[in-house]
Amino acid sequence: MSEKSPEHIPPQEVIKENKNLLYVINDTWKHLIGSAEGRDWDTNINERARIQDAAASVLWRLRGHPHYFAYPDSPEHKLADHLGNLPTDSKVINIFERRGRETTIDDFYIRSRLAQDESYGKEKGTAIKIPEMEELVRRGILTDVVSAAGKKILLEAMQKPHYQKGNRILAERAGIPVDEFKGYSIARLNYGLYTIGYLLPWMKPGSESAKFIEQKIIKGKIDDPADYLKQNFGLDIVI
Repeated sequence: MSEKSPEHIPPQEVIKENKNLLYVINDTWKHLIGSAEGRDWDTNINERARIQDAAASVLWRLRGHPHYFAYPDSPEHKLADHLGNLPTDSKVINIFERRGRETTIDDFYIRSRLAQDESYGKEKGTAIKIPEMEELVRRGILTDVVSAAGKKILLEAMQKPHYQKGNRILAERAGIPVDEFKGYSIARLNYGLYTIGYLLPWMKPGSESAKFIEQKIIKGKIDDPADYLKQNFGLDIVI
């Protein structure tokens, strides 16, 4: 099995159908972005999911940009410096992953590591090594958009009374301060979006996989991504 951890956008001629990666994208989306976390059950509105959906739509639109993975001459930093730190305590991790057993930080990487299986879901495709939080990456559009989405969730969605209440309850169960819990929660959500965003450039244009993403995962079409990012995420990115 060959693994690739690209720093640049893959050439169009080498992109396959890659349904194995589509399965990883879909599994991650269902587990995190499409989950009920942050939903207001009285109104059935999930502001957290709306923010991440919007970010995913922008990433889909920009997946072919030459600076998607890295800006020119940007230095390397740990991915956690961009996305936040995941918890290492098993009791805290189990609040998020609920495995019914002693958990470790590896549980946060269960879905992203599936991208290294070129036959995941019994669908032959490309094997991709997705960076993990302690690995070095270069800042690019992907890290900027994911980080901005996390900050927007923290400053807007998590300020809603129902979300504050849920975080207080879970922080108490974990035995940690609520602000610390929120930081871990944002890092986890960020890494899920990063996993999806990392694989989007490997979806062949016009393929069944690309059509599935456009129909089931991407919410809305972004015509002017630079303006959209500035107006909605406070990001100034030259497209």
